[in-house]
Amino acid sequence: MKISALGETWLAASRDLQIRVTAPFALSVATGKTLMYDAAIRDFGSDKGMLLMSAWDSEKANAATEQGYGFSCLDGGAYDRESTIELLRDWSWAAKEPQPSWL
Repeated sequence: MKISALGETWLAASRDLQIRVTAPFALSVATGKTLMYDAAIRDFGSDKGMLLMSAWDSEKANAATEQGYGFSCLDGGAYDRESTIELLRDWSWAAKEPQPSWL
């Protein structure tokens, strides 16, 4: 899968904020099917992180929840540091390591 605009936005956030992002992200489900997400944001929202999709998909939302991830449906606009930090604060820090100083 090609990196989407949403994935590119979060890769830019990863470089700037030093957070762990995988874009795109593949999740295997019990049926053997692989679901593709625009990005996975580690350390925020839940123990496993947040899975992002640019268009609502109930199958992807359910699969994320069933496997212990949080999920969000977002636009892939240009990276904006302050709005990204605000969103990450809303999701909350979920890692055992100390949270970043900017958070």
